[in-house]
Amino acid sequence: MAAMSRDQYIQMIYDTDQHLTQLRVEKWLNLDLFSWQWWILVVLLILPWLIWWKYADKKRLPEIFIVGLMVLILSSYMDAILSELGLWNYHYWVIPYWPRLISADFSFIPVCFMLVYQKYRTWPSYLAANALLAFLLAVPTEMILVWADIFQMNLWRSYYGIPIFFAMGILVRLLTQTLMKKQVQAL
Repeated sequence: MAAMSRDQYIQMIYDTDQHLTQLRVEKWLNLDLFSWQWWILVVLLILPWLIWWKYADKKRLPEIFIVGLMVLILSSYMDAILSELGLWNYHYWVIPYWPRLISADFSFIPVCFMLVYQKYRTWPSYLAANALLAFLLAVPTEMILVWADIFQMNLWRSYYGIPIFFAMGILVRLLTQTLMKKQVQAL
């Protein structure tokens, strides 16, 4: 069998991608939309931001929001890459065109990190809270999503996420504090 040309590969990928999108939309319309799992995802998309807005330190909004944006970017990219590698997959989506688990990546996880960043201002207290948050996001949260049949672990174990979430918290705090110091120096 002769190797395909670049254009043939591109066309095959495009056709497969279109077919996959069509299957996702059909499944979403027939099985996901308005299921109890779908409602959980909708609540997880909206409720964390309402809670954040109520409790956010309005004097530090830009600083805290930077934390959320960095976590949103990091968690979304990691989710996309690790999903693509087949470590896990999702059975329910809020909308089939949105990123994988937008409720977690764009809402629940960033809001949790923003609230921890806001509350724990010294490094020792932040590290302790960050360790607890990393555990809670990685183990019980993932187990609840598995129980609800929203999330399926293939080559993944919940505890793998603990060091990832912990490192994310440290990186985001370091970057945010560096940015805030640079801003103060520039004034």
